[in-house]
Amino acid sequence: MMLKEISKYWSSSSESYDKVIQTQFRSTKTIDLWKQLLTKGLGNKPRQKVLDVGTGPGFFSILLSQMGHQPTAVDASQGMILVLDPYSVHRTKNPPAEQPG
Repeated sequence: MMLKEISKYWSSSSESYDKVIQTQFRSTKTIDLWKQLLTKGLGNKPRQKVLDVGTGPGFFSILLSQMGHQPTAVDASQGMILVLDPYSVHRTKNPPAEQPG
């Protein structure tokens, strides 16, 4: 029952949360910071298999993929899964650069 409620909440919030994630992708400073934290947590071992549970729009899976790891993204929220695909198609290899200003 609880998983159903959580999934419903995140599905209804997926579009607004997606906008937050898009903002983070536009900041190279933010991306670099997250990648440093991920490296600190994972160490320097290349091509690790990482399970991203509650992936949402896939922010961490995309970063991990860019870093050469092999993430598997899962989420119980259908709304989040629906916003995941556009990111994984075009952001994995070419994330947008930080906008000046």
